[in-house]
Amino acid sequence: MTRSITDILWTGSRRVRTVRGGDIRFVYYPVLGVLAVWGIIALRLAQPIQLPQLGANMAGIVFVVSSLHLLYINTRLLPPEIRPPLWRRVALVAMSLCYGAFVALWLWGGPG
Repeated sequence: MTRSITDILWTGSRRVRTVRGGDIRFVYYPVLGVLAVWGIIALRLAQPIQLPQLGANMAGIVFVVSSLHLLYINTRLLPPEIRPPLWRRVALVAMSLCYGAFVALWLWGGPG
């Protein structure tokens, strides 16, 4: 999760890439620290059965964001001759919508 968030921040923001002369460690370790602190807090807040549910839904949020981020990178940054075909772009959007639906159900108190 740390690597995914760091990659999203690094590729998505020119300002982030210029932090401390372009050293990715200054992005990676703070993200790791925030997630570690959140993990410690989560252990104190929830019942044991709720932790896997929370983890699964957090992964769903990551899938939504990362699939849209990958779509952006593939269509904006890659040269036109190596961009993925339309059906793969549609699959990324479908993946984002699918996981987004699960996250929405979780946020509004649905099953799980």
